[in-house]
Amino acid sequence: MNDKTAADSLALISALKLHSDLTITINGFLRIRRCDARHDELGYREIDLKRFHLPINSVDNAPQKLINQPQMLIPALHAISEYSSITSDSKSKANRIAFMLSNIMKFLEYLWLNDVYKLSQTPPSLISGLPKILAIGGWHSALKISDRLNFFLETMDAPLHPLFNSTNWKVSLSSAGLQLAIGTNIANKETTCYFNQVQQFRETKGWMHSEYTIPPTTFPALNYSSLRQTLESINFLFFVPEDLRLASIPFPDYVRIAKKLTTSPGRTKNIDSHGAGKLMEKSLALIYKRSEAILGLLSNAIKILRDNPDHDKKLKTITDYVKDAELFDLIEHRNQEQRSIKIIDLNNLLRDLITACFLCIAVFNARRRDEILHPKLGLYLGCCTTYNSDLRIYEMMFYIEKSRKDYAPFYVGDATQKAVETLEKLQLIFSSKGHCNHRCGTIIDRHLALFRYKTLTHRGPAEKFTNYNFEAYEGGQAYHFVAHLNLAIDATPHMFRRLYCTIFMNQHEYPHLPALSHQLQHDSLATTQIYITSPVSQNEAAFLSRVYDWKIDSYKTDHQQHNEEIAIQMADATKEKFSEIIYSILSKKSSSGGYSKLILTLYKRLYHVVKFDALDNKDRIESFIKKLAARGHSPTPFKHAHCLSENIKIRSSSKCYNKADNQLHKENASPVLCKNCPYSWTSPEHVLTLESAHRKKIIALNSFEGDSIIRRALEIEIKNLQAVLVYHKRNMEPL
Repeated sequence: MNDKTAADSLALISALKLHSDLTITINGFLRIRRCDARHDELGYREIDLKRFHLPINSVDNAPQKLINQPQMLIPALHAISEYSSITSDSKSKANRIAFMLSNIMKFLEYLWLNDVYKLSQTPPSLISGLPKILAIGGWHSALKISDRLNFFLETMDAPLHPLFNSTNWKVSLSSAGLQLAIGTNIANKETTCYFNQVQQFRETKGWMHSEYTIPPTTFPALNYSSLRQTLESINFLFFVPEDLRLASIPFPDYVRIAKKLTTSPGRTKNIDSHGAGKLMEKSLALIYKRSEAILGLLSNAIKILRDNPDHDKKLKTITDYVKDAELFDLIEHRNQEQRSIKIIDLNNLLRDLITACFLCIAVFNARRRDEILHPKLGLYLGCCTTYNSDLRIYEMMFYIEKSRKDYAPFYVGDATQKAVETLEKLQLIFSSKGHCNHRCGTIIDRHLALFRYKTLTHRGPAEKFTNYNFEAYEGGQAYHFVAHLNLAIDATPHMFRRLYCTIFMNQHEYPHLPALSHQLQHDSLATTQIYITSPVSQNEAAFLSRVYDWKIDSYKTDHQQHNEEIAIQMADATKEKFSEIIYSILSKKSSSGGYSKLILTLYKRLYHVVKFDALDNKDRIESFIKKLAARGHSPTPFKHAHCLSENIKIRSSSKCYNKADNQLHKENASPVLCKNCPYSWTSPEHVLTLESAHRKKIIALNSFEGDSIIRRALEIEIKNLQAVLVYHKRNMEPL
C-alpha cells in the first residue's frame, strides 16, 4: 500500500465537506464548535489530527501517523460530521463529539493491528467479538497495549526516549512517549495502567533505583454507559460515503449488547436525613447569620493583602478583624486565641460560603449541577428578581439543560434569594465595587457567572477566576465545609436534586406528582418516579414517619379508592392509542426500535392465523390487537399515569406482587386488583377533593374585609388551585 504524504493527506482532508460545527485548519487541527463557550472563552475545542497513530502489524514494522492513511481517517471525520448534523446544540455536544472521535480512533487502531487497511474489508468475526473484549478489559485488552509495550521494551536501550522522560516521570507516564513508542491512541489518564511496567523496566536497566512496589496490572473494563456509547460511535462508520464505510452496521442492537455484557448502571445515592439536615442547618446559618460578616471580612482582607507590604502585620490585622467579627468558630475548633489567621483559612471560609449558597439553591429548587454552576449556562448576575415584595416571592431564571435547553422562570423563596444575593455581593467584591447596599436583581449581566471566585494570596486575589464545583472528597472545594461537620458524606451534586424530591413527597404525597415532574423539568412522569419510588427513598420515608409521627397510612387510604371507573376508561384509551401505534408500525411510518421489530415479527407469524384479506385496515388492526392481547402482549402505554410502583425485586406492598418469583406483575392490572393498591394514583375522586378545597378557600376569602397579606396570599392559592384543576380536567377529558 502506498502511503500518502502528510501534505497530500492534509490537502485531501481540508477539502472535505463536513458539518458546520467542524472545521479543519491548514496545519491539521480539527476544531469543534463549543455551544457552551462564554464570550470571553475560546469558541471551539481543538484536536491535533497529527497526534493519532497506527501500530505495528504483520506488514508495517514501525508505528506511523494515521493522517498518512486518509482512507482510514476520512471515514472517521465523516462519522463525527454525521453525528453532529443529527444532534441538537447542547453544552456537552463538543465533548461528546471528541469522545466519539477518540473511540473511533481506537477502533481504527484495532483494525490496523489486525491487518485491516480499508473499512469495507473488515471481517465480521473481528467486529462481533469486540464488545465482549471491551466489557472485560476495555480498549487496553482489545489493543493488547501491555504486550506491545513489552515488545518495545525488549529492544529498547535509549534512556533519553520520550517514554522515559517527562517533567513528572516519577509519578506518571509520558502520554506522548507511549504513543510514539508503540503507535497507540491510548492517552492521558489511560496511560497510568503502564506506569509500573515502565518503572520496573527502568530499574532492571539500572537507570533509576526505587523501592516502588508493583501491584498486579488490571485493565479497566468499560461500564454499561461507556460500552454503549463506544459501540454507538463505531456504528457511525457505516453512515459515511459508500466507498469508505463498513460493509454493514456493526452493532444494530448496541444497547442490548451493552446491557447483556455489563452490570446495570447504578442510580445516584440518596443522602440520609441526618447528613442532609446537618448540611442544610449549617448552610442556612451561614447565609442568614454570618454571610454579611464573612463578606465584610473578605472585602477588607483583599484590601489589606493588596495594600500592606508587611506580611506579618497584615495577617495580624486580619486576625484582629476575625476576632471582632466573631468568626473564629468557623475557622478553627481548638486554640482559637493562640494563632493568627492564615491565607488558607480565608480561602476555606470563602469556599464554605459558596458551598452553603450552592446547597441552598440546589436542595430548594431541584436543579441539576450545571444548571447552577456552569460558567455560561448557570446562574448569572441578576438572574433572581423580586416578583412580590410583600409576600417575599421571587422569580429566578434557571437553564434547563436536558429537555428545554433554554432558560425558564421559577418562583423561589427567601433562602434562595438570600443565597443569590450573597453570591452577587461576592462578585462585586472581586470586581472592586461596593457591595454593602446591593440588592438582588438590581444589576443584570448575563456574562457574569455567580459561581466563580478568586483564591486569595499574600499579595491579594489571584489574577484568574476559579470556577466552583461541588466536590466533597478530600481536597475538593466542598471538603472543608463537610469535614467541619464531622460527617463522612460521599456527596455528589445530583443527590440534592433527589433530596428535593424526598422532601416534596414527604410533604405532599402522590397527588402532586405532575407538579414535582414540572419542577424537575422531566419529559414524563415515569422519569420522576425513579426519584421517589426507589427502595432507599421508601425506607427513608418510613424512617421519617416514625420520627415525626406522620400519618402516612391515612394518606395512602385517600389514594386507594374509586379506581374502577378510571381504570376502565384508561383501558379504552390504551386500546385506541395502541391502534394508532400499531397502524403506524405496520404501515412502515415508524419502524425503528425494538418494540417495532417485535410487532413486525408477530405480524408475520400471525399473518396466516388471522384472515386479513377480507378485512379493511381498521378491522385488521383490531383483529391483530385482539390476537396480541390473547397471547399476553397487550401493551399499557399509560402505565406511568396510574401506577407508581417500580419493577424492583424486593418484597413489595403492590397488589400485583407475587411471592413465588418475587416480582411485580403489572400485566395483570385490573380495576379489581388495583383498587386497594397503595401505588395506584390516577383517580377522579382526587379532582373532587381539589374542587372541595377550592370552594372552602373561596368561602374563607369572603370572610376577609379590606386588603391584607393573608387575603392576597389566599387569592394566589385560589388562583393556583384553579390552574391545577384545569390541568387535571384537561388531562382526564380524553379518558
